[in-house]
Amino acid sequence: MQALLVDGDPVLRQAIQWMLRDAGFTRVIEAADGEAALLSLRTGRPDLVVMSHKMSPMDGPTLAKALRVRGVSAPIVMMSADGAAGVLPTCVSARVAKPLNAAELTAAIRQCLATPALAG
Repeated sequence: MQALLVDGDPVLRQAIQWMLRDAGFTRVIEAADGEAALLSLRTGRPDLVVMSHKMSPMDGPTLAKALRVRGVSAPIVMMSADGAAGVLPTCVSARVAKPLNAAELTAAIRQCLATPALAG
């Protein structure tokens, strides 16, 4: 299985990459921002996307919608600090709070993999 991980913090990306590998992902593609995430689609389609809400220049909700427009149907887990996410687009499968709790993220990942992806 392949995951796409999008966050501007390389230390956080490394920690989440370990969690994803423990969850059974054999390939984790890392991107520091939305544009890099969209470019990564050239190497294949992810089975799961984990992304930050606050990114620049493209924020998480905008990236989530762009992924759907490009045909990515994988579940999307959005990470946000202090309730910053507000109302998430319907195409986001789950939300987890930052600072990250490993058990919460792992539970969200497992739930997403057990539930069909949202198309909206």
